Amino acid sequence: MPKFVALNDKILVKYADAINVSEGGIMMPTNVDKPDYGVVISVGPDVKHITEGMNIAIAPKSGVQINLGNDDYIVIAEVQVLGIMKD
Repeated sequence: MPKFVALNDKILVKYADAINVSEGGIMMPTNVDKPDYGVVISVGPDVKHITEGMNIAIAPKSGVQINLGNDDYIVIAEVQVLGIMKD
């Protein structure tokens, strides 16, 4: 995988999007209007409250999806983080 360095207030997130598969094999998003979740891979120097490795909730339909290697990621601004997921 190419090395991604987040700039400014940007965050690279490994996108965790739950998918249901119907009996006919059609793939459908589980929750279209609910937030998405992911793990933080890289943070820019201006990010204040988020660190690498955190599990976060992301505002729906936010950011830019990118593909690095064989994996899908999303690049978001820090203000698009809805919260930190804790055990």
